[in-house]
Amino acid sequence: MRIAKRPPENYIAREICTVSFGNYGSPEYIEKYGHLKPHEYRWITNRQHPKPFWAGEKDQINVAFMSDSKDTDIEAARRGLGLVSLADIAGSRAEGLERIDLPVREVERTMWLLIHPDLRGDRARQGADESPVDRLAERQG
Repeated sequence: MRIAKRPPENYIAREICTVSFGNYGSPEYIEKYGHLKPHEYRWITNRQHPKPFWAGEKDQINVAFMSDSKDTDIEAARRGLGLVSLADIAGSRAEGLERIDLPVREVERTMWLLIHPDLRGDRARQGADESPVDRLAERQG
């Protein structure tokens, strides 16, 4: 599965759902710094996404912490190191974090189930791929 605007062209793709993103921080951090402009916050990012999802290429941000793991990013936010941009499905379930609404562009992406073209006729593989998709669609719907 992959979250992206569009699936890679070299895969067979099935759209699963739309994923929205938000900005999250500890209640203490938000209470203390909740009045700042988006670029003035300390941001927690990771190497795969070095900027918050709303930030454009030219937007300057203050990176307070960078990791290789979303779990580490969430823990850093929980401990008050700054704000982190997360998929709402993860952020809303992260204990000790609150969403903060900022005047930034809304970001949504599509979750895709990707299947390599070589596996197109593999009935056993297709059956395995249908089950998690159906369960995820039921949870989202």
